[in-house]
Amino acid sequence: MQCHGEAMEEMNRQGDREARFMGRITAGMTHEIRNVLAVMRESAGLMEDIMSLPEATSFPHRERFSRALAVIQQQVERAVELVGRLNRFAHSMDELRATVDLGELLEQISALLARQARNRRVQLKVEVQAEGIRVSTDPFALSMLVCCCIERCLEGLGQEAVLELTALKEAAGALLKIGPSPFKAQADQKMGLPPELSCFSDLADSLGLEIRYQEGECGKGLWLCLGIP
Repeated sequence: MQCHGEAMEEMNRQGDREARFMGRITAGMTHEIRNVLAVMRESAGLMEDIMSLPEATSFPHRERFSRALAVIQQQVERAVELVGRLNRFAHSMDELRATVDLGELLEQISALLARQARNRRVQLKVEVQAEGIRVSTDPFALSMLVCCCIERCLEGLGQEAVLELTALKEAAGALLKIGPSPFKAQADQKMGLPPELSCFSDLADSLGLEIRYQEGECGKGLWLCLGIP
C-alpha cells in the first residue's frame, strides 16, 4: 500500500510538472501572438489614416476598403481579447496554490467555454454575489474541475437553456453553484460528485471541496454546489 501511495504521489508530481511546462510554453506563445496582432493593428490603423486623407477620395473602391479595414480592426481586437484569456489561463498553471478571485475565474471559464455553449445554443450566465470573493487554492485544478462540470451540464441541457454560474461568500469560505444541471437522478444524493464526474472525485478531494446539491426555486432543476474552504 505504501509503494502504491508513493507511486500515486509521484504521478501527481509528474502531472504538476507537465502542467507547469505546458503553461510556460503556452504563455510564451501568447506573448508572441500579441506582438503579431500589435503589428496588424498598427498597419490597419495606418491604412485607415491614409484612406481618410483628402487626396485619397478618388481612390477606387475607397468605401469598400474602409469597411474591410474596420472589420480587420474589429477582428484584431477580438483576437487580442481571446489571446489575453488564453494567457491568463496558461498562467494559472504557474503555482500550485494562489489567491483566486472567483468572479474573475467564472468570467474566464465562461469565455473559454463560450464556443461550446454557443454550439449547443446554451447561454452561460455569470453571477457574483459580491466583489472580491477570494479563496486560496490550486487555480488550474479548480478551473479544470469547474470546466468539466460545465461541459457535462452543456451535454445534458436542451437548446435555448441558460446555465448559471454563481459565486457566493460563505462563513467557512465560498460557494460555486452551477445549474440547473442535468443530474436529476442525483436529487436524493446530497453529497459527492455525480457518476458522470466521478473520475474527478480525487481532484475534488485534493482541493478540499464539499460537493452538495441544491434544489432550484419552485423545483426548477438541481444545482451542483462546490464549497471551497
